[in-house]
Amino acid sequence: MAILQVRIKDGFFEEAIGRYVKIFEPTHVIADGWNCTISDNGWIRCDAIEKYFDGEHSMRYVIQPNGFAKLTLKVPGIPLRTLKKCYVIPKGTKLSNGIIGLASGPIDKRYSYFRNESFQEFLDEHGISAIRHENPNKNFLIRNASYYGGKCFSYLLTDGESNKVLFDLGRTKSWSEHYHNSHSYEEEVLTKVSGSTWVIHKQTQNEVNNRNCFSILYTLEKDLTKLVGLPNVREKEEKISKLREIGSMGFLSLEELKKSLLDVVPNLDRGNYKSCFTHADFIQVENVSKYRPDCLETSKQSSLIRFSSSDEAKKALEELKCLKFESAEMLEKYLLEHGFEDAELTRYYAYISKINNDSSRICIDIRTSTSRAKNFDNFFREFWKCKI
Repeated sequence: MAILQVRIKDGFFEEAIGRYVKIFEPTHVIADGWNCTISDNGWIRCDAIEKYFDGEHSMRYVIQPNGFAKLTLKVPGIPLRTLKKCYVIPKGTKLSNGIIGLASGPIDKRYSYFRNESFQEFLDEHGISAIRHENPNKNFLIRNASYYGGKCFSYLLTDGESNKVLFDLGRTKSWSEHYHNSHSYEEEVLTKVSGSTWVIHKQTQNEVNNRNCFSILYTLEKDLTKLVGLPNVREKEEKISKLREIGSMGFLSLEELKKSLLDVVPNLDRGNYKSCFTHADFIQVENVSKYRPDCLETSKQSSLIRFSSSDEAKKALEELKCLKFESAEMLEKYLLEHGFEDAELTRYYAYISKINNDSSRICIDIRTSTSRAKNFDNFFREFWKCKI
């Protein structure tokens, strides 16, 4: 189920995060089938009403200024049912800033909650959408699928051990026969978790009319701050943002690019890929590129110099091939000072091409940055990996 989140600050609605926000005012919100109001005396009331074949079904969530909350369901022919009633804040305190969560879907199956601001920040920091105080040491069913009707991707994170108990290919065979050349598959893995204090089950689902994304924390620990090793999503996002910023700068040498990336992710690993770079003590222009006749190659193979034509490249080679430069910056400076204004060195860019679970795969693309190029040209590509 999708969740409408309504943020409350200083006694008023501050923000509504949902799929269908029709009205948003400081004391009135209509979104995702819910109608929420704040009265003059500070009472918050959220109503969801839907007509069925047997009449009108309605759900109401009320929070009083003292923090007492009640969730009720009214169905034709059945007495009013109280689904939940409790204090959402400590007794004797006053309702403060926080988040009201209101589920969508069939009225009879909806639910609601209130989370204070600090608790919601904790959940956001760790990318958690819900908590279940259950023993995390149990079996979990993990489903992954991709076919004509959509995709589903899920996995577990835990501080314990996880082992596959049962593996099934589900409807892979029938889908492959029905959707030819679609590479459709479905896999269901029964996973047993043991020796853990917490488990996070993450799933992203987008199949036909079923769109669902959740991250549920399972733990018996009441004080969540005592849990060790929970993934810090906010920190991860900040690092990814920094990597993208560095990757878009354009470095004259691969060494400088890697050094900047290592400042953010010290565990950057080139993996099993072999670099085509040599590590000479100097840079020297050697020859015209075999594949790009308008470019000159250097001794380190870490720089290409692009010219307006192959004739210009050949002329420049005669002057440059006997010179040695300490760095790419010195080579670029020489080009600018000696009449090669239209020439430019390749620059190095880093892009995060894929993020899976808790690991990020960084793709380093080496491209020209000449203004004449309609698009960047990939002269070379290396793949580096790191875990954030």
